[in-house]
Amino acid sequence: MMTSQGVKREKKDSLDKTLLGLEVFKTSDPKAMHFGGEDFYGQTGKHRNYVLFHYYESNDRLAFYELNVYTKPQTNALISQLEKHYAKPIFQKVGAQDGDHDLDEKGNMVKPKPDDNYAYRVWLNKQTGITYFWYAMDPMYRSERNWSL
Repeated sequence: MMTSQGVKREKKDSLDKTLLGLEVFKTSDPKAMHFGGEDFYGQTGKHRNYVLFHYYESNDRLAFYELNVYTKPQTNALISQLEKHYAKPIFQKVGAQDGDHDLDEKGNMVKPKPDDNYAYRVWLNKQTGITYFWYAMDPMYRSERNWSL
């Protein structure tokens, strides 16, 4: 599908991983950055917005997609689209609170750093059962990174 539209594949980095043994198609091509009538193409500094399409290699069937957004206007547009279509999030959390713990790469619990600033929101499409997960992390207040699955 991407090839027929002329969308170019980009080199994946170590953060572009998928679960369940799926393959990943990464692109920031403007043709692939339109969702819900919004344009998510953009760049801030060295960070370019991009999308990862996770698919089954055996039949080239799409499993899910991941939108990585670093620009404030597109971040706001993504949240607006989700709230427009699915109302308020079914779960929401902002920042680290007393008693919160994170997991390190080995699965051990660690206390969040004082400068950690993050937010989680989850929307549910009750008709399809599809969940949209949004995560933002901005420890230095310079950029945002968001995922919609």
